[in-house]
Amino acid sequence: GCEKIEDGSSYTICQCNHLTHFALMAQPIQSKAHLNALDVVTYIGTGCSLLCIIITMIIYVNSSLCNTSSLNSERFIVHKNLLIALFLAQSTLLGAMNATGNVIACKISSILLHIFYLATFSWMLVEAIHLYFLIVTVFNHKSKLKIYF
Repeated sequence: GCEKIEDGSSYTICQCNHLTHFALMAQPIQSKAHLNALDVVTYIGTGCSLLCIIITMIIYVNSSLCNTSSLNSERFIVHKNLLIALFLAQSTLLGAMNATGNVIACKISSILLHIFYLATFSWMLVEAIHLYFLIVTVFNHKSKLKIYF
């Protein structure tokens, strides 16, 4: 198990006698090189994610412009809102990485991250419900958009 060695106002140091994953995750001191490498990987991964979201939106809008009736379709609306929520969440995550030094900016960033990721998961739920209705109720062609909202 683990036992408490030292307890301060803003930290607690524990000593563990086992080498499980939790013991590695709860290391009180992390090397500066490790933190810098983690920051670089996060910036690259989030940047790639944002780029792919933009490319997806461009492709999706261009393919929908060929068929103008699909611009107002339920599928397009759900996908568009999901992409927007995901883009805002990833952009906020990228900006929040620099807000760790300022308490107010950190709180605002965490609130925005919570809201945008909650919106992303909500649009994923709407997407799942939409797919369910498309698969289960194949022969019913009425709009179900009001059910989603």
